[in-house]
Amino acid sequence: MIATRTSTWVSRIGGVLLLVLYGTPLVWLLTTSLKSNTDAFRGLQTLFVFQPTLAAYQRLLASGLGQSAVNSVLIAAGATAVTLLFAVPAAYALARVRVCVRVCDHSSPPSRSRSKRQALSTAPPSGGFSGRSSCR
Repeated sequence: MIATRTSTWVSRIGGVLLLVLYGTPLVWLLTTSLKSNTDAFRGLQTLFVFQPTLAAYQRLLASGLGQSAVNSVLIAAGATAVTLLFAVPAAYALARVRVCVRVCDHSSPPSRSRSKRQALSTAPPSGGFSGRSSCR
């Protein structure tokens, strides 16, 4: 019972620390985007006390960001379509093909008394491959 309470408090404290660790840059980003140019470079003096403005967003939209966003979406959609055009038929073909695989048995090394030709043509009887196959 005590261990459960302790682990609960430890996990809550850890969660709060992670929230602060990952949340602080996001709050900083949001508040800085709503500041004027002079407030943005004053430092911690204006972290929470400032006059919010949307001037930065107005300049951003006026600079042609919309066309750049449309271009990015078109390129990403085209790349995804081309990838799917080749990947879906390949995945279907690979899913339908039967593959025979021998399961390797590493408990004993393969026999070295046979020639390379024999070793390549058949599995060693004493080890190397167990002879079990996934094909039936």
